[in-house]
Amino acid sequence: MGFVERSIEATFEVVTPMFLGDAEQGASRIRESSIKGALAFWWRALHFPEFLADVEPGTHQRRSAFAALRDREQHLFGGPERQGLFLLRVISQPKSKSAGESVRDRPGAVYLGYGCINVKGADLPKIGRDYFEAGTLFTLQLLFRPTANEEDLAEIVQVLRAFGLIGGLGSRVRRGYGSVALVSLKTKGLTADLGFETRPETRQAYIDDLTALVRSQRSLDVQGSALDVTCFARETECRILETKGQGPFDALDEIGQSLQLYRLWGRDGKINGKPREENFRADHDWFKAGTGRGNRDYAGVAEERLPERAAFGLPHNYYSRDGGPKGKGFSITVGAGHESTADRRASPLFIHIHKLTAGKHLVCLLHFPTRFLPPKNEQTTVSLIKVVRQTKDYVYDAAVVSRFLERFPGSEVDLLGRGKP
Repeated sequence: MGFVERSIEATFEVVTPMFLGDAEQGASRIRESSIKGALAFWWRALHFPEFLADVEPGTHQRRSAFAALRDREQHLFGGPERQGLFLLRVISQPKSKSAGESVRDRPGAVYLGYGCINVKGADLPKIGRDYFEAGTLFTLQLLFRPTANEEDLAEIVQVLRAFGLIGGLGSRVRRGYGSVALVSLKTKGLTADLGFETRPETRQAYIDDLTALVRSQRSLDVQGSALDVTCFARETECRILETKGQGPFDALDEIGQSLQLYRLWGRDGKINGKPREENFRADHDWFKAGTGRGNRDYAGVAEERLPERAAFGLPHNYYSRDGGPKGKGFSITVGAGHESTADRRASPLFIHIHKLTAGKHLVCLLHFPTRFLPPKNEQTTVSLIKVVRQTKDYVYDAAVVSRFLERFPGSEVDLLGRGKP
């Protein structure tokens, strides 16, 4: 039995503009490596609990469980020393579009697209780089090796469905850009139950599809706050909202403006014309007190207090209009002393925009409060972050993100089967 005997073709729709390109930021093609990386990510998110549910934290068995997880992942998707169970090709590409589309009157969408949308100058804001256009399709072909068994095939089908319900590709993917939706799934030579007929028509159908995927695992048996990998665990939170507008930018703008109101200080007491909420006044006052007009090195911000909003991910940027060197700012980053040399910690909040069959859009908010940063040593849960030039102790507070989700009463989803939303 060769590669062509068993195969899958999966077609996805680009739901929101996808910023995925080459070294020059040109949207030339979706690469197979990007797809495999995204599939492996969601496979880990779903299957991590299977390997860890019966293992005590800090034990030798726990290290063995991590090793088994890595071995299984490489068995399916390949790795440095072995090939995976399938060959993957992108056999049709979505339509690319040049930079320049206006996003005026959508401040929330601009906010979520930070770094990919130009906001200064005439006729702005507008999209600042090439992208794959919302509403266009791409198709994957997976050709399986003869050694793939039914369990292997079922897991690949499952992760394709997960990718098509909550996944995406490219820059700002955790802020709703690059979201995708599974449109069709065709198989050859497979007997595994696809569990898929068409994309969801309603919010409830979407919830049913997503909960069926997640509840097939042992997520409730795992404490996520003790894990360094993003996965579904007992602390995972989910909100699914119906949007008022019809287009993808409308959906991005709605959730983006809600996040702005929750997080930002605004100007002259307003945010997008609405009264500011001052949810993080202490963060604002901390920054202002530490900078002061004429303080050119921001030395005053490195006091004992640290900003709560760092819980949304690092770097966490501050920008001054009138204090310190005007027009400049600084970033709070991962502190020195961690094994990783990276200065980033991706957000634990995932925003996914999903398109239903009738053209309406949902917003899926997933909060994964897994371990934010590794502890500075084995005897503590305290981590390190860097403020200006000083490394400070930091304790992650997942409630900062949870309070944002509480802005949407009635949207709670009992994703894991706790018995209550």
